[in-house]
Amino acid sequence: MKKISIRLPILQLFKLLLIPLFLFIIFFTFYSNVYKKVTISFWDEEAWISHGYFFELLVKRDFNSPLWGRRLLQPILTDYMYGATIYKNYLQEKIIRKDKKYDLAKYLTEKGFYDDESEITNEYLQYKNNLDYFPDWGPKDFEISTQKLFKKYGSKFQNKIDLLFLVRRINVLLLSMTIVIVYFISLNLFGIFPSLLTSFLFGLNDFIIMASLRAHTEGLFLFLFNLCLLILIIFIKKRKLVYLMIFGILAGLITQTKL
Repeated sequence: MKKISIRLPILQLFKLLLIPLFLFIIFFTFYSNVYKKVTISFWDEEAWISHGYFFELLVKRDFNSPLWGRRLLQPILTDYMYGATIYKNYLQEKIIRKDKKYDLAKYLTEKGFYDDESEITNEYLQYKNNLDYFPDWGPKDFEISTQKLFKKYGSKFQNKIDLLFLVRRINVLLLSMTIVIVYFISLNLFGIFPSLLTSFLFGLNDFIIMASLRAHTEGLFLFLFNLCLLILIIFIKKRKLVYLMIFGILAGLITQTKL
């Protein structure tokens, strides 16, 4: 009996802590080596990153800004996430500039991410036109490697690529955590080995890697969807109201990631 009582905590530690940690480290390392190799897509990476300025409007509670335009009719959580990802870099640049009118929309424009909807105010269009260099890529640059982009636009395109890769890093983290969540979903339904197999099949799927590591909304959507599913499974098993409340909050967040 004593041996059994000792083995149980060890088994629980193994399947609830060590395996998830192992999965996270393995996939985080793998995705960290892959995200720069995923081809760059003008649609939607350009749009999602260029909308990052909505995060600053949210922080400043500037809900009367004309920059909002028609964007509030669309899910906006991913815009906030990408804006938050680059916000520190923007603030450092703003301190150097010492210009009160310098905002995140202008910072993004300088880096080559210009949102057409910001033309609601001529200020940003004029700012773009006054730049010494603006990497004006377009739909013709769909599914293209960084090497081809440099060859086509020159070394000045580096700033745009650097910002794009910075944003992609958050998806490396999200997808790595999603793999762990998928493991726990499977663990609640099957045993350890089927859960490990499911995690690797999910995490090594080419379509999931390509879609989730790009600066799209799929990475955040998959993370929240699987987390929502895990919470629902736990609620069905434990029947506690707190899990139902968390499920409702997550379901609401999912609707703000993708139509």
